[in-house]
Amino acid sequence: MTGTYGNLHLTILLREADRRQHTDYKYLVANEFAHTAYATRAGLIQFLRDTGLRIGKRRYWGRSVELLGSYRQVMMNDEARFARMKKSGKYRISDWMSNGDFTTALIGCGVVYYLSPNCKREVLPYRWD
Repeated sequence: MTGTYGNLHLTILLREADRRQHTDYKYLVANEFAHTAYATRAGLIQFLRDTGLRIGKRRYWGRSVELLGSYRQVMMNDEARFARMKKSGKYRISDWMSNGDFTTALIGCGVVYYLSPNCKREVLPYRWD
């Protein structure tokens, strides 16, 4: 499955929200649903660089800013091909939110590749306090 996503926003989570949600993630990229989250500003900036997204103006609600541009996601079903891509060294390896779990993603040329939940894939732990 392939999709192109725009009309995104970046929300900076407050410490109070972190305590309520028991997570270390500070930056959430979303539109109608969450796309990914980062614990550090450096991780977020790297994602923006990899996908070509840029920070726009502040939204009128909360701690949210619009993200300018769009990026592509490719959900793969071929585990062997994904493994070859990972070993090639041509893609940056990142955490990615998919089907309510964090998993491994490969990012290159503005495209995020990750394995379908129906595949045998790495599921990363949430970062709990």
